[in-house]
Amino acid sequence: MTNKPNQENGKEQFGFQANKRTRDAMEAQKDLYTCFNDYDKAFHHVKHSEMVEALERTGIDGKDIRTITELYWNQKAAIRVDQELSEPAAIQRGVRQRCVLFPYLFNIYTKYIFRESNHMNGLNINGTNINNIRYEDDTTLLAEDLQKIFDVVKSTSDQ
Repeated sequence: MTNKPNQENGKEQFGFQANKRTRDAMEAQKDLYTCFNDYDKAFHHVKHSEMVEALERTGIDGKDIRTITELYWNQKAAIRVDQELSEPAAIQRGVRQRCVLFPYLFNIYTKYIFRESNHMNGLNINGTNINNIRYEDDTTLLAEDLQKIFDVVKSTSDQ
């Protein structure tokens, strides 16, 4: 796979990034209003079709998207109860956390959740406006007017 997924990570992404830790983002001497979000369970419910759309919007090569789709999402599962096995059903949602692609897919997908709020005022840290800090599947929203950013992020996350 190309390096495109790493190039798409925003300045706010501190998880799954070399030499970037959460504490590296917290050096401002200001009043801080925060909201902590854990996307762990939510990411298990992401529709595969929406993930493919995010990959396409990011500019991931079509060949890579087809490979991810074939190897990762065109899966079926059956349920065994006692000795009986159900009919296989297509798995259409979720991303496996232990999959080697999880960090890339998660970062690409959450980039689109936060793009609607990135222009909103957060905190000025070393001349850069930052209103969210993301580490793996945890996000902290930061702002003086936190409610506005929260409303935008919640609305985008619910879509």
